[in-house]
Amino acid sequence: MAGVETTACPITCTTSNSDDAAAGYRKYRALPAFQRAGRPAYAPDVAAAEGSDPRKLPSFSLGSTGIEVLWTITALLAGSSFFIGLALALATSRSWKGQLHTNHLPHVASWVLALATIVIGGICMALARWMDCSLDGTSDQALVKGWQRRYFTWIGLAEVPFFVGIAAVLFTARFWLYLPGVAFHLLTLLRVAPTSGHIDKDQEQLDLAGFQISLRAVLDAGVGRRHH
Repeated sequence: MAGVETTACPITCTTSNSDDAAAGYRKYRALPAFQRAGRPAYAPDVAAAEGSDPRKLPSFSLGSTGIEVLWTITALLAGSSFFIGLALALATSRSWKGQLHTNHLPHVASWVLALATIVIGGICMALARWMDCSLDGTSDQALVKGWQRRYFTWIGLAEVPFFVGIAAVLFTARFWLYLPGVAFHLLTLLRVAPTSGHIDKDQEQLDLAGFQISLRAVLDAGVGRRHH
């Protein structure tokens, strides 16, 4: 009708009808990841349980879908190790006329370099375990930061033997020296990957400590205080 101005209501608007809120959340989840990344975490179901406005939910989370972001990082790191290994294999292969044929450390036995990589990796893993502390479930923000800190600490320390192995290959032109370092790299990714089993194990620890908070919901959306 003429003279009547209409405006579209964003999907994050509140409504007294829980069905409408749930429908809005489904529309939000259906958006492509790159569109959701620029929006605040939207969880009207949790907000309704707490009687709060979803537009005022905290924005400290990893993103609209934090677990997906963590899986993306994990997959990229795992994939990078494959392509780096492929490049080193080709570079050291005589049949492929690779460029790495000169051993710049002829007086150092290969097994010594491999053992050094393993020792360095073991020290880094012990240090990561020593720095690994219990998750703090006193608040959503503390829980997210604690989980992120542990995740990136383990990965960062695992990169040390990984790059030592790469350096060993570059200096000796022996591809097999890459394998000990990449083993630490991949095993660490398996340890910290946000799998359901790992999240459930951390949730059990939070429950035993008396924290009434959902780790999965907090990582995924930045909210998730549970009510019994």
